[in-house]
Amino acid sequence: MANATLAEIDAALYTAIGALVSGPPVAATPFAVAARYAGPVSKQGLSNVCREQYPAVMLRFDGETVARDILVWGAASEEVGDASWSVITVVEDPREVDDGMLGNANAPGALRLIDTALAAVNALNVANTYQGISLRAAETRPELIEAGVVYAYSTRLVARRVMPQATNPDPAAGLPLLGPMRGDINLESDPSAADVNPVVQFEADPNP
Repeated sequence: MANATLAEIDAALYTAIGALVSGPPVAATPFAVAARYAGPVSKQGLSNVCREQYPAVMLRFDGETVARDILVWGAASEEVGDASWSVITVVEDPREVDDGMLGNANAPGALRLIDTALAAVNALNVANTYQGISLRAAETRPELIEAGVVYAYSTRLVARRVMPQATNPDPAAGLPLLGPMRGDINLESDPSAADVNPVVQFEADPNP
């Protein structure tokens, strides 16, 4: 079975947040734009990506940590990666902090937008992840806050997958094969046992 790639997981997340966009935005699809983002969030970066379309939801790949899951002497190992993405929600609101953070059904604030995004991506099933484990939300934190101007928060998603591996040559390739092994088990201490020997005979082929 193939293992999930970073591109496949990214595409699944991007499709999920893209479904939250409508024009004009409504309660179930409150975002004006979905986009990919790279690097730290800044006002210039938001302007370049969102082009003044808010509320916005963006996807950013944050990296991957790796642990060795299986190590067998003389055999292939298996490494498991926890790949992280951030789903970044952004709202511009020139009013008071309460409006920017809470808003209402018609003009949702940052907290409502975070939950809407979470409902689309947390526990999302992506094909061929490690043991079929769904994606999980790990934390939410502020990215860029300027009261009365912009509120940007990121929610980190983690996807567990089996890491790609190099295909190495077989170290036993080209070595001569072992011949079949044959043996008997005999009773030696009892002269009368000559009629029953060998008690056991065996043959093993090390190269089935």
